[in-house]
Amino acid sequence: MPRYFLHLRYNGTAYNGWQLQQNTKRTVQHVLQQAMGKLLPEKQAFVTGCGRTDTGVHAEDFYAHFDTSRNDMHIDPRDFLFKLNRALPNDVSAFRVLPVHDKANARFDALSRTYEYRISRNKNPFINDFSWLVYGPLNVEAMKHAAQIISTVTDFKSFAKSNDQPHDNNCIIYESQITIQNEILIYRVKANRFIRNMVRAITGTLVEIGKEKMKPEDIYHIIAQRNRESAGVSAPAHGLFLVKIEYPDTILNTG
Repeated sequence: MPRYFLHLRYNGTAYNGWQLQQNTKRTVQHVLQQAMGKLLPEKQAFVTGCGRTDTGVHAEDFYAHFDTSRNDMHIDPRDFLFKLNRALPNDVSAFRVLPVHDKANARFDALSRTYEYRISRNKNPFINDFSWLVYGPLNVEAMKHAAQIISTVTDFKSFAKSNDQPHDNNCIIYESQITIQNEILIYRVKANRFIRNMVRAITGTLVEIGKEKMKPEDIYHIIAQRNRESAGVSAPAHGLFLVKIEYPDTILNTG
């Protein structure tokens, strides 16, 4: 059957993450599969996501792949997207459907993923639901220095969720930087892969450094400890966004 990539964005506030779970139906994958099941000829739609965002985390750029025997989607995807969005809840939207090669995989073919963590410095009813409101002064230069140190690190065991035992804690960081846009302090990090809770743990540590409870150079000690307790607290989920996924052009089926 032909395979397609579905390009999505979602507000993760009301969801227990992306991944379908046995003990809860309120996941993005579940509501998407329910909606697609109404439109595809297959009895049960199944989609594979590009990652597993945690409870409350948002995605501005998310891909999932699916197979279907429906043969008109490559001709006019607009009709499919229109009907799919009508079937989806308001906090999930699909805006592109792309034909890909039959072995293309939304998760394993991703070259990189980029997250942004957004920190607000003032109470603002229009942004505080999607950022971490941090009161008091922050040494932003120290945070920037620490973010640069993070870009030199490969072992992130100290930033992994404490009850997880991943086989591989190594990630290649392509970008790690602090920027300021209007009222928002943004930590942007790009890597080939991420382990669970990693960005939130790093962000919480950067805030501790900004509050001068730690020094930027303490990052080296934290990494060496390989212990989650040595790092800062995890930042709240609602400030985290998956903002970009990159794939090789060769996955597209242009034939």
